[in-house]
Amino acid sequence: MLGKLVLLSLLAYALSQCIDRVNNTVDIADDANVNNNVIFQNAVGATYDNNSNPSCYKGVANLKFPGILGLVSGTVVVNQANDFDNNTKILLTLIKNDHLLGTVCKDGKSQTIFVPDKDCSIAFCTKEESLCKALSSPGTYTLGELEGDAGIGSTINLPNVSNDIKPLLKGQWKVELKFQTGSGNIVAGLIIPSNDNGWLYIEE
Repeated sequence: MLGKLVLLSLLAYALSQCIDRVNNTVDIADDANVNNNVIFQNAVGATYDNNSNPSCYKGVANLKFPGILGLVSGTVVVNQANDFDNNTKILLTLIKNDHLLGTVCKDGKSQTIFVPDKDCSIAFCTKEESLCKALSSPGTYTLGELEGDAGIGSTINLPNVSNDIKPLLKGQWKVELKFQTGSGNIVAGLIIPSNDNGWLYIEE
């Protein structure tokens, strides 16, 4: 009996841990279906709340809205110049592990009456201006070192969402991000998590 209590205590402790870049990390895959000018290789993200504190759910990564997705390791290759400007958007595809709800957003467009289109895309370059500048210029960059090397933050700020979607957020999701320039070109795509059978926990 004592052994079981000790085991349960250790399990509870492990699930409560949220060590930065240990518990809050998630593997990110490049979307091979996008004709990418920007290619992410072996990318790893880290999840944070809106105050930059590591964000976890039961000891694993937990994405929050509002919150922050940090790109903490891996490589990004920019093959040619991109016209990232203040009209650049991230188009979201959000698929919930719920057979009644399923796909909520697809390529920046709502797939349900419960969610407005505005919650299916993120204004990118208005807040991540230095990262936009880097991804606009051809070259190979090491994620996580961008900030130290060139004063460039390698983070994506996730906005607050409307009250319509907040009740739907809590749960397991697959997330796809497509980077669309102001001229309408898709130049990069990310899939989170990278594992086909995996899910990412999200809460508001």
